[in-house]
Amino acid sequence: MEDFDDFCYVENFHQDDVRIEEELERHHLEQLMYWFHVHQPTSSEDDSDRRLSPSAAAAASPFSIVAPSFRQRTRRRRAGMLTLSEFSDVLTKVIGTDIQEKQVESFFNKLDTASDGYVDWNEFCTYMLMQFRERDFVQTLRLLPFQSEAKIKHIVPNKQEPTVKIVCIDSPAKIITISKEGSMCVWSPSLHLEKSYRINGTDGPQQQQQQSKRRVREWVTDAVHLGNCHRLAIASTGRDIRFYDVTTADQYYEELQLYGLSDVAVSLNYWFDEKVPGSQSLLLFGDDRGAVHVLYFSKPLRQLFAVPFGKKGEETQRIYFPDLKFHTEFVSHVRLEATFVDPIRRLIYLPENSYVALCTSHSKYSMVLAAVDNKNKSYVFSLSKGVDCFDYSRSLNVLATGSSDRMVRLWNAYVITRPVAVLVGHNTNVIDVKIIESRAIVISYSREAVVKVWDMKEYVCLQTIAVKFPNSHLGRLPDYGPFPMATTHSLFPKSVLVTANDYVAMLKLGQVNDPVFSSTPLTHKTQLCGAVYNACLRQVVTAADDSSIGVWDATTGEKQMLYTGAHGREEITALTLDDTGRRLITGARNGTIKVWNVQNGHNLHQLEAVDDTEVSGIVCVPEKKSILVVGWSRKIALYNDTEPDNLLLRANTDWKGGHLHNDDILSAAVCPPALLATASYDGEILVWFLETEVLFKKLRKTRPIRTSARISAMTGIPQRASRPNSRHRNIQKPLDGQASPVDKLLFLPRRAEAKQSEAAILVSSEAGTLRWWSVFGQKTEIGNFCACVDGDECVLALCTTEANDLLITGDTQGKVTVWKIEEYCVRPDDRSNVLAPGVAFSWNAHSNVVVSAECFVHASSTYLLTASTDSTAKLWTLDGLAIGTFGQKKQWSLDNPLTWIEPPQWAIEEEDERRTKELLFQSRENKEIEEDVDQENADENVDDKSQPDNDIPLNHRKLNRLLSFGPETSKNAAQKESSSVRSKTFAFGSKVPNHNTRVSLGTRVAGQMERLRQDRQGRRRFMEGIDFSRTNRYGTLQCCAYQAVNMPELEEVKNPEKMFQSSQFPFKTTSNDPSLNSKTAIVKVGPRSTAPPMPRQDPALCNKDTDLS
Repeated sequence: MEDFDDFCYVENFHQDDVRIEEELERHHLEQLMYWFHVHQPTSSEDDSDRRLSPSAAAAASPFSIVAPSFRQRTRRRRAGMLTLSEFSDVLTKVIGTDIQEKQVESFFNKLDTASDGYVDWNEFCTYMLMQFRERDFVQTLRLLPFQSEAKIKHIVPNKQEPTVKIVCIDSPAKIITISKEGSMCVWSPSLHLEKSYRINGTDGPQQQQQQSKRRVREWVTDAVHLGNCHRLAIASTGRDIRFYDVTTADQYYEELQLYGLSDVAVSLNYWFDEKVPGSQSLLLFGDDRGAVHVLYFSKPLRQLFAVPFGKKGEETQRIYFPDLKFHTEFVSHVRLEATFVDPIRRLIYLPENSYVALCTSHSKYSMVLAAVDNKNKSYVFSLSKGVDCFDYSRSLNVLATGSSDRMVRLWNAYVITRPVAVLVGHNTNVIDVKIIESRAIVISYSREAVVKVWDMKEYVCLQTIAVKFPNSHLGRLPDYGPFPMATTHSLFPKSVLVTANDYVAMLKLGQVNDPVFSSTPLTHKTQLCGAVYNACLRQVVTAADDSSIGVWDATTGEKQMLYTGAHGREEITALTLDDTGRRLITGARNGTIKVWNVQNGHNLHQLEAVDDTEVSGIVCVPEKKSILVVGWSRKIALYNDTEPDNLLLRANTDWKGGHLHNDDILSAAVCPPALLATASYDGEILVWFLETEVLFKKLRKTRPIRTSARISAMTGIPQRASRPNSRHRNIQKPLDGQASPVDKLLFLPRRAEAKQSEAAILVSSEAGTLRWWSVFGQKTEIGNFCACVDGDECVLALCTTEANDLLITGDTQGKVTVWKIEEYCVRPDDRSNVLAPGVAFSWNAHSNVVVSAECFVHASSTYLLTASTDSTAKLWTLDGLAIGTFGQKKQWSLDNPLTWIEPPQWAIEEEDERRTKELLFQSRENKEIEEDVDQENADENVDDKSQPDNDIPLNHRKLNRLLSFGPETSKNAAQKESSSVRSKTFAFGSKVPNHNTRVSLGTRVAGQMERLRQDRQGRRRFMEGIDFSRTNRYGTLQCCAYQAVNMPELEEVKNPEKMFQSSQFPFKTTSNDPSLNSKTAIVKVGPRSTAPPMPRQDPALCNKDTDLS
């Protein structure tokens, strides 16, 4: 294998928040693979950094790997297994020396999925593959045209007949479906059936009598909307075309009937000039004999035909088709004969060149572009199985065709030799295609009810959707009409409609959210059930009701991974992390419990369900080497966590203290190392010894048992209440006579460690009231207060800081409150215990229920993580400043407060002060340079007074004036600098105070600094590298041909024989320089009147690329 030391690439990272995995490229991965393969463990001393005790490792680094003894896997070290120090050395060799230690440790912790202190090549590849896959999934998700399931409706008036055509009307916005038997249904834009009609002359008694005389009933073949005159034309097998007035949305009625056609019209198309709706319009229809008919309406807004013909008293005006010669004032007819007799399946009029495009099932004349006036050349496309459907885009000049060979072809409309691309992917015949010009995509529809979306630039399939119609049976294809797909134009968002049998489905393009709220970032698509912080990997894990789990970078807000379908379609009701931060345990509403690997999303274990009821609490107990689970089963279950290789962990329900709860357990909390508290729906709170599983104290006696509980106690069969999850209800007030459920329990471990026996160390939330309990004292409840302004609300989120000096609550109104509890309920006899403690901060964090809250420390600062049923999880400071929402496009940095949504005032002031100091420093520096240059220019001006002005084409002073900024330029530069300063301060939120005084000072200084900087750069650009002692032989001449070539870069270039000189020097030029004595130049110039003087050279043109010949 090649030695990578000879061609090692080195790249430096200068940003603290850049992740190493994001900067790794292909050559980096090749080098890392080499180092993993050639690595050999030297001795057991290499494991010294891995075999630290948990306490020592935690003290050594906050990001060190801390694995409890019962979870350590004794994996024997082999070649290619790197420790943290070895991995850091390899990254330094491959990437560079500027990698920070905390970046390497964070990256190593993510790779070490086995939690054994080693990283091998398989773990590295697995993690990188998951990262790339998640990145591609997120990118593809943004490109997916359809981001919601199809909305399917049953067309009952069709009477099990297929739909022939879907017509979309813009004003008023309606959707019309027409069946084969003549049932016309009118739908709203949201696909709600409004009205239905019967056509084909079956409404009146006379029409029914005429219809009964016929042996075969008429079938609808096609329909088209006449947009400028608000009519609907419907063709049928009765060789007629009916015109319906659709001006009003209340009632559609048949106005005209054009009957007696020579053949059956099987396809229709209508065109009018949208800019001039009253101008000539065209109605085209193709018949079953291959001919194309064109009706030219000269006055469509006035009327379509001249004098109505028909029997007196008839409401419908009947017009005989051969009598159109008497209607030439309003309509004229042109027939285009064809050389084939196959029916014309579809046709479209192309107004830019007066062509008509049509398709047939003929193998030779599959697709034809013919001129309407028969004067231009026709284009014929031939396919062996013909063309069943097509669509044309004028702006893209693309023709898309679909046929029974299961392929979609893209053509240049005027190149018939071969298609531009052939899109293969359908398993059955392609029955319809549509081009969406705004997105540059092609949508195809096949007989198996499968919709595919194709990218017209890359010619790849972007999305495949199988529309699940209820009448689609296994092995049987549904029936379709000749036009089974349509697209809407005026509806928002744009939709695609497809039909099968007597059903219609709507697929919406783009985001489904209301455009008013489309700018609101969402963490998940549905309500969140909770969010937890991973201190080891500095990540945030969120879970939602759609059984999806998201992993986010807490320092930037970037999404790192998303698990979908974690528990199938069940809601996730509980989640927690183990002590290592490597495993996530989730519980669902159906009682299932799963253990996940946070780094790669693998399902490590599945815990046996105690019952098919909701899991409300999960607690990791490292002292017992087990996982404790409670829920609506009313039991406390333990799972042995000492066998990491077992996929299924059995439940141990033999709790030694017995299952004493008579109602559903809603909450559980642990106070390390020995106490466990559980609370149930009936208000009962029990405290247990974890080690012995014995009841320690019953803080509240059992309330009166409800009827369901009595039945359960007598029969032994739990009686389940059909209540929803508590976080889904805004109003949490219990019914009359019903005990208040305990929604949340929270221990204050610092008070327990301080051995304050009489102080309250347990807090419970009950219907908006926080109760404070003393576990070791004689008096149990020593204080309570209402934490909600509205008495009907309750608190579902509780958390505290590490010092237990602040308590954070989140209620069902979305409000977060920070309470000062350092001295609250410390003494049981204190009268202030019945009063609410002081409020430090309070703000409206969410628009709905706050379901979880957690405090964590990062870089010696404490932050607050909240999750809500409004589908968002947010990050805050304890004083209520919003850092960001997980899921927003713009990322933040916890180390840079200016990137937050609401930057703190001190950060804004420090940034302004820093910028002001920097500008003032530049001002002093440039002022000194300006004084030196002015002194030099003054000395040169003294020497220039003895010479005439015509001998000085350009001097230093004029050059400075040309390069310096004028008043307008300086003003624009100052405005630009001022706007950039304001954008960095005011673009983050509305709570930033006004500080225009400091910004105005920076604007004035910035204008001066910009002018001085441009002056200095201009002088350096034009004056550096020039020896003025050699170029200033003729006064202060600063620009000549000699100067252009007398620069350090061109010292080896020789002067040409005929060197260019200005007309101001009509004499023989010699030089005192010995190097130039051999070369002289004599320039002859005619009279000044006949030869105008040469213009002065621009200094910017005097460079090394000047053409001197």
